[in-house]
Amino acid sequence: MIYLYENAGYEYAPHFYSIKSDFSVSSEGNCLKVSLSVPCNAEIRYTLDGSRPGGNAALYDGTLSISDNTRLRAVSRTKGGLESELFSLDFNRVKSTFANAVLNTMPEERYKGQGASTLTDGVYSSPFCTSGLWLGYKDEPCDVTIDLGEVMEIDRVSFSSLVDMSAYIMGVRKAEVSVSSDGVDFKKVAECTYDGPVSDDVKHIEKNVLTFEEVEARYVSVLLTGFDVLPEWHSGAGSRPFLFIDEIEVD
Repeated sequence: MIYLYENAGYEYAPHFYSIKSDFSVSSEGNCLKVSLSVPCNAEIRYTLDGSRPGGNAALYDGTLSISDNTRLRAVSRTKGGLESELFSLDFNRVKSTFANAVLNTMPEERYKGQGASTLTDGVYSSPFCTSGLWLGYKDEPCDVTIDLGEVMEIDRVSFSSLVDMSAYIMGVRKAEVSVSSDGVDFKKVAECTYDGPVSDDVKHIEKNVLTFEEVEARYVSVLLTGFDVLPEWHSGAGSRPFLFIDEIEVD
């Protein structure tokens, strides 16, 4: 059907050739598997250095395996020359990337992403709660323990949270980081309290960083607590807001 439109010189809705993506961590736990697709029979070309793919860029012909810092960019093109919007994925590898993570509290069923691995897969979400790359909480904090696999020196933990007041999402009120060498005895090394949004038209991703004196640890416990209620100036004042968390990085 698409080629009939092309042959007749008509344009059509761009979602017919927009790139869809799917992510998973390899069974070996050492790389990210990225699958790209388009609803129509269009070719996909990509680059791994952040540049916009031209006609001579690599032709996508199967799942990509990413293990090092990468800036994936891709576009699809129909035979008629129509081009999709640019697909972007920035992958950043740190000490906690692909590390085993355990959720001590469970996200809402409809916002559970890929489970705990959502927080350590190296993929940053877009500022949309329905992207499938966020863990969404409401009645509980996000409480996760990350196993780095071996004792190593660390001095920072960062995390991404979504703020979208129109969707009743407020972000993090308090963050706490504790570390352990044996997974039993934990010592708190950092905590921080944050202010909430001051208007109802706020929508963005917040990346917060907690630094502390360098310490040796294998297990890192991160406790992220949301706000209790929406503020008085919000249309949903008094209701409990959501807390959406994406990548947690330990380095």
